[in-house]
Formats: sequence, C-alpha cells, structure tokens
Amino acid sequence: MVKCRAVNENDFVKTADFLSSEPLPGNRDNWMGHFEHWWVQNPVFNDNCVRGWVLETENKEIVGFLGNIPQLFKLGENDVSANISTSWCVKEEYRRHSLKLFDSFLSQQKTPLCIATGAGKQLHAIHFRWGYKHIPLGSFNHVLYWILNPNNCLKYALMSKGYSNLASNLAGWLGFLPLEVMNRVRGNWGLLSKADLQVEEVTECGAGFDLLWERISRQYFTISVRTADVINWHYNLPENGDKKYHVLACFENDSISGYAVYRVIENPIFHLKQLRIVDFVVEYQKEDVVLALLNSVLEAGRKEKAAFAGITGGVEWICETLRTTRPFIVKNNHVAYFYIARDPAIATRLDDPDAWFATEYDGDSSLF
Repeated sequence: MVKCRAVNENDFVKTADFLSSEPLPGNRDNWMGHFEHWWVQNPVFNDNCVRGWVLETENKEIVGFLGNIPQLFKLGENDVSANISTSWCVKEEYRRHSLKLFDSFLSQQKTPLCIATGAGKQLHAIHFRWGYKHIPLGSFNHVLYWILNPNNCLKYALMSKGYSNLASNLAGWLGFLPLEVMNRVRGNWGLLSKADLQVEEVTECGAGFDLLWERISRQYFTISVRTADVINWHYNLPENGDKKYHVLACFENDSISGYAVYRVIENPIFHLKQLRIVDFVVEYQKEDVVLALLNSVLEAGRKEKAAFAGITGGVEWICETLRTTRPFIVKNNHVAYFYIARDPAIATRLDDPDAWFATEYDGDSSLF
C-alpha cells in the first residue's frame, strides 16, 4: 500500500536521498539546500502553507515527491499567495500512484493561483486536462541570444551536438572570423553604446527596490511580488557567497528604474560558459533603461568569457526593445510555465497577454 501525505521537517533527509537517486540534477546536499530555500528562508512561508507531498510505502520508504513553493503575486489590487509546483518525481515502479501527488496539490482550494514550472512534455497533457493554461505571452516561445565570444560560441554549439573536442576547436578557429564579422554587421551595437545611464551591481536590495515595486505593481494586473525582502530571498542576497546570481540596478536621479538578474553557467563537460538572464524588470516604456541594463549584462558576460548571453521572452514591450539590438532568435524548446486560476473573473482577465508581467523569476529559479 502506498499513501500520499504532506511533507514535514523530518522528511527532508529521506526525500533528498530519494530525489538524488532519481535522474534529476543535484545530490543530497543540493536538495537539502533547495528545501531550506523553499520553505525555511521563504518570507511567504507560514504555518498555513504546505511544503509538498510524498508517496510513502508501508515500509516508510519515500518513492515519490511533489514540492510546493508559496510565492506572493499581485492580482488586481490584492497580494495573494500562489502555489508553485516543483520537482514532481515518482519511482518508476510506483508511477501508477503519481496522480495522488497532483490531486493533493490541486486540492488546495483556497489558493487563487497555481503555477507549474519545469514540467516535462509527458506531463503537459495531465496539466491541461485539469484546466491549466499556457501563460498567454507569445514571446515566451522564443529565446534571444547575443554572441559574446564567436570562437567559444561555435565550440559550444558543436560540442552540444556531439562533435568531438578536436573537431569543435578546429571549427571554432576556422569559423571565428566569419562569425565575428557577421555578428558585428548584424548586431545593432551602436544602439547599446548610447545607453549611458548609471548601472551598478548591488549585493543586497534595499528601500530603492521597494519604491520601484510600488510603481511597477500599479502597471500590471498580475505580477509576482518583487519587494526588496522577496528579491533578497529569491536570489539568496546578501548571503550569495558563490555569486550564483548577479543583480544590476539602473539608477536615474538616485531612483532605481529597473534591474536585471543574471547568472553565468559553466558546462561541466565542455568547460564553456553561457550567461543566462533570469529576471528583467523595468518601469513601463523606459526603453533606454532596458538598453542600459542589457549593455551592462553583456559587458559582464564578456568579462566572464561567456560564449553567449540568452533570455527567454517575457513582457512583450521589453522583448520588442531587446529585439532592436538584433539578437539571434531561436524557438524555445522548453515550456516556460502554465497556470490555473480558481476565480472565474481572474481567469478571464488572465487570458489577456497585457495583464501579465512574467519572467523566469516566476518559478523555481533555484534549480537553474
């Protein structure tokens, strides 16, 4: 017999052992760090929140898990706690019990908004059958790329497709000059060079971010809360000792008008780096701030010797501004995320793409 029950603090070690034994990224220490981040450090978590659910056998063996991360969203005029499902995983011989976890997650009737992130394609049909919808933003279907190091970019692309290190190095050496010329001719780099606003890296978000939030939150119907304390939690600031995330803020007359968060990821097999922009928040229609932040992010990527920088599409007007720099645009092979809203009035409002301010922030970025 297999039962489904809520996660408690005594389950952390056994659950971490189970997840690290499955084909998911991370070892026991990584998963223990995720649990600490999701539930212990989370400023939204309280006694009324559920950490998630496990499948447990009669022998007390954990054979399945579905995590739950509470995160604040602003819906209309109200701040509400949304539930974000994460890391749905069941041992192969027990997968007939998988829906017990999903049913438990959906049974949280008081939650006005549920979000699913990182679900594999085999799980899409299940979510849609239960009423989930794609975020209605067409720009999420694409990823924008800027080439920072043509040589390394070619090597990264070829090695990702299975070419040998020798062949990739040779192609990178031979193709460097043509790709560099094409990149310079194609890219609208002059536009970025004009973005001369003050941009600085910050190691902890303070009152200026709260003031930015007050302005931003009035401009969209739905947006995940980005007060200073929530941003600090989400990106592990200021305890971010390994500098996993970098936060760049754009200042205008001592006021913060936007920020961007990125991280540099090194492929452990290729030993080549890419830069990933995970959050991009700017006051409405401040295109010069978008360009200034992008310019600083790309400069940081060059210093890190990253092969390229990329961002998954999100807010349409920001994406339009980013496209003016003429990045390479490719189809996004990963579903950004999907959602279900309990209130019919809210659900109807969320069918409008203009209602959303959505980025990769709205999920479990600690797993990226």
